[in-house]
Amino acid sequence: MKENSYNWENSITLGPCSNRSAGDHEWSFKPNGGITEIKLRRGGVIDSITFKSIDEKGNIETSNKFGGDAGDDEHVILLNWPKEYLTKLSGTLATYAGFPGIGSLCFETNLMKYGPFGHTDGTPFEFSVKDGVIIGFHGRFGIYVNTIGVYVKNSAELFRPSSQVQKVTPKDMSYNWKNSITIEPRGGEGGYKQWSFKPNGGITEIKIGYVAIIDSISFKSVDENGMITSSEKFGGNGWKNEKIVSINWPREYLMKISGTQQTYANIYCIQSLCFHTNLNNYGPFGPTNGTPFESSMKDGVIVGFHGRSGIYIDAIGVYVKNSADLFSPSSQVQMLTPQVNIGMMMNMDTPRELGPWGGNFTGKPWDDGVFLAINQVDVHVKNGIILGIQLRYQTKNGKSVDSERHGDKSGDVLYRIKLDRSSEYLIGIMGYYRPIEGNGGFEAVCSLSFYTNKGKYGPFGDQIGMFFSSPLTNGKIIGFHGRSGDYLDALGIHMEYS
Repeated sequence: MKENSYNWENSITLGPCSNRSAGDHEWSFKPNGGITEIKLRRGGVIDSITFKSIDEKGNIETSNKFGGDAGDDEHVILLNWPKEYLTKLSGTLATYAGFPGIGSLCFETNLMKYGPFGHTDGTPFEFSVKDGVIIGFHGRFGIYVNTIGVYVKNSAELFRPSSQVQKVTPKDMSYNWKNSITIEPRGGEGGYKQWSFKPNGGITEIKIGYVAIIDSISFKSVDENGMITSSEKFGGNGWKNEKIVSINWPREYLMKISGTQQTYANIYCIQSLCFHTNLNNYGPFGPTNGTPFESSMKDGVIVGFHGRSGIYIDAIGVYVKNSADLFSPSSQVQMLTPQVNIGMMMNMDTPRELGPWGGNFTGKPWDDGVFLAINQVDVHVKNGIILGIQLRYQTKNGKSVDSERHGDKSGDVLYRIKLDRSSEYLIGIMGYYRPIEGNGGFEAVCSLSFYTNKGKYGPFGDQIGMFFSSPLTNGKIIGFHGRSGDYLDALGIHMEYS
């Protein structure tokens, strides 16, 4: 758990472009180092792509070749990391031999533009982020590259110590609104007024006025002290229809917007809007026969909006945060000493049994009891979902005891956390749960992170769904309980306070 200069954790996934089911194979390159080389081969489309990166110890990582063996032209981009880093990817979509592909690609850094490489007469796309750094790529491929997307981090979050060594205070979890990523607006170039709503609280209401296009939009939010912030109305007064979207923050939060853009009265502007949360879809509001767009990201939460307006809403974009960064302790209280319980008084109202958090309708209840210490945690993950966990406890007479496997035994990936029994102990957990199709549509745990007095392990699994966390106090976890069947339906903890 050594401190690093760069924090590669908790990126946001954008894309991929084009048909998400195209291609025979998924591909991903998300290194723990800066990208230093991109190699493309192309013919009629982008046939293949490979990457290289370098970490802080000088270790070079080379990706697999994603795509096929064709392509007569080769292009190699060399990046002078860390002085130079990727900030934007754009290109065009194409159809080749009856299948969707990438016609061209263009890479932009903080210093230069490389490309475009390939044929640029297809449908354009771009992943442009303000205050962001592209730290990896993903997509699908077959005999050529069918789709491509990016992993991005806010630059201020990237160039700080890794959260693997962040120390957390024993106060309750808060929300960290700092260092969001700006996703550039979609729509037209018009609008005499630039507008922005980026509150220090969760968005609870969106009011949309529309007829043939989106005439106006306004927002409300609430902070942790219950203070409500209302934006001004952005846009004009020509609307006849008004819709209000009410969002049950913090249980419900925005994850995506989509819509259409169209020319109206010689102005290219936003024609319709649809808002997607972790629980519901709202809309579309307005006619939908224009050119579609979406601001879609994985593991991200929309924390604000921006754009341009005149008498209509000409363009709209979003501010996003990785969900784990948002629902983590504020960066203003990180990097404290590991002895988090020194000088702190225990809240006597805090129970010794907390949770379980997750689903309540399936799985059998279980309880491991309490022990002297927890020496090891095994987390079994498949398809981004927690299938099960198993604990290794230390009894009061010094013996090691393994719990039963709580959940299914067929996970593709095993994550093993080994704690230094002489100096490290668990102090809290956080995660997400959501309805799982394989669980009959009932809720189960899909992501877990474990906090110790020295740092953080995880997240393990996809951070999508309903967020939960145990209160961080001046105590330690000495046992687990929950519900499980084919999945880990719910998880709770037993605490001991000093």
